Amino acid sequence: MKALADEVVAGMGDQLPQALGLDGMGLWSVCLAGSYVRGDFIEGNSDLDFHIIFQPGSDERTIHDLNTSLGYAAVRALVTKLLRGRALRSHNPSGFDWVTTSWESLPKRGDEVHVPRGRPHLPWFHVFLFDYIENLLVLWGTDPRDIMADPPHPELIATEWFDNVSFAHERHRRTGEDWRIPFTAFKSIQVAQIVFGERTLDKRRLLELYEAHVPDFVLKDFGSRMIRDKMTQRYPEKPCVFAPFERYEEFEEVLGEVVVAELRRRD
Repeated sequence: MKALADEVVAGMGDQLPQALGLDGMGLWSVCLAGSYVRGDFIEGNSDLDFHIIFQPGSDERTIHDLNTSLGYAAVRALVTKLLRGRALRSHNPSGFDWVTTSWESLPKRGDEVHVPRGRPHLPWFHVFLFDYIENLLVLWGTDPRDIMADPPHPELIATEWFDNVSFAHERHRRTGEDWRIPFTAFKSIQVAQIVFGERTLDKRRLLELYEAHVPDFVLKDFGSRMIRDKMTQRYPEKPCVFAPFERYEEFEEVLGEVVVAELRRRD
């Protein structure tokens, strides 16, 4: 599967200029982030994380209704062509995670790097901004890092992250997207590890760092199990959930209390 991922990434780098033409069909940048670029891509488990940024001044309706975007359609069509009927097996049913944002949403000043309470948000743009800046492959267009704010240390945003947890749970329940809860709980483990351990998102080291640096608490073993499970998830044989959603919510809230208490102690 890593060979197929390599083939798709290389093909996109070569063929996107022709696929998008001179005007970019409304797009400003097409990038690859996450484990593939960072170097902790797990064959059969990891997906490819694409970030598509629309040109400045793009119609918000186009960004939110991707069926109307010629550029987005062209990128997806190119991936389909490169796959040639093959599947990129991962924890993700499609093998790909498509993140689309407006140019205006890129954090360009330090005061724009924060967790928006009660609204959907992209960790790349706040608590994981350091990783986005350090591990980004621009496949076509402009490098967004040229205009983005410098990343603060994640622990400066960690309190905001955990303050938002209950709002995120409520939103996921309200919108019928409670399947997202285990994913956000896993990200909370990563945030906690950064606060107590090292400034890295390398999944290969997460279990070791989490168990070594995050203090013992009542549900710590549940977090260890989550990490082990995450490393072996594969759709459809091994889905991304091994416990009721309420258990993930409880874990994330307790973990948040541990992290926030530590940050207050440091202050």
